[in-house]
Amino acid sequence: MKKITLMSTSLLLLLALSACGKTQNQAKSASKSSATHERIGKTTTKTNKAASRSTATATSQTTTKTSGTAMNLAQIKRGDYSGLASHWHQVAMTYNRQDGKGVHYKTGGDKHLSVSKSTITDGNVTLRGDQFTDDGGDTHSVNFKGDHGSLVTLLDDSDKVGVNWAVTFYPKGSTDKIKLNSDTKKNTQDLITIWDSGSQYTAIFAPSTAKTTTKRLNLAQLADNNFSSLVGRWKNPAGKVLTVTNRVAKRPKSSQLALAAGAVIQEKSSDGKQQVIGAGKVTNGMIQGSFGSFSNMTMEPLLIVPAGVKAEKGDDSNVKKDRLIMGGGQGGYASEAYYRD
Repeated sequence: MKKITLMSTSLLLLLALSACGKTQNQAKSASKSSATHERIGKTTTKTNKAASRSTATATSQTTTKTSGTAMNLAQIKRGDYSGLASHWHQVAMTYNRQDGKGVHYKTGGDKHLSVSKSTITDGNVTLRGDQFTDDGGDTHSVNFKGDHGSLVTLLDDSDKVGVNWAVTFYPKGSTDKIKLNSDTKKNTQDLITIWDSGSQYTAIFAPSTAKTTTKRLNLAQLADNNFSSLVGRWKNPAGKVLTVTNRVAKRPKSSQLALAAGAVIQEKSSDGKQQVIGAGKVTNGMIQGSFGSFSNMTMEPLLIVPAGVKAEKGDDSNVKKDRLIMGGGQGGYASEAYYRD
């Protein structure tokens, strides 16, 4: 049985920040609080502003150590994530049920991080260089603070927002305060944590290995017009097929479409035109993309939805699989969903 101990300086500081809102949150029912803490950032509980400033001050007094570690923190501060694995899976979490027992720890979890050279996202929040976009779509400038071998990303406007966020990077071997197994002295793999004060929840991620990773959509790469995670054959329940090639077509000068580039589809349209899939911004755990030809005036909406994410309340497609939903769900979900074949 795995056991987790999470007492690092940076997380204790963050948890101290969230504890300042404890009095407000105790009025909520235990059942509602428990449901809230199973998700990252879906509440708007206000935090104590003085505690937030204290956290930033305390972490600013430390320095970042990067030598001898697998995770290059200096590179990360520059907004270059090319040294990180492209897929990360949740290995543990911390949360506060407002039950008077403080912070709870639990191993496991079903969340994922996707990483590209310039983007890190869990589908709800996104870090790009010195910009952090929260789950409400608001973008904040961030600053970086070293903390005993780790790197903490904090919001510049932490004393003004209703919900605070922090992303922390722990290189392999940098801390003995996060233990996923009782017999380990220091973390044996790189770790990334995402904390928010609204739900007082910390999600802890580790790189996915070849043994644990099946091919899955990488939203961070797609947002950067890297379509490699889309490549392959997709099929819908009616037997229709979309084959995404590894070729990328750029928008011709004659096109009036806003889409800059798209992954080329092997199958032509009914009138013989080349078709592409285009990506957009990451929103609510998925991408609002498009499908069609650059020679047309408009393109058809397309939802690019990773496994484990429900597109909308009425989404009756197979949420256990990655899928491409034609029409953006306007004509139905299950009937318009394409799955990897």
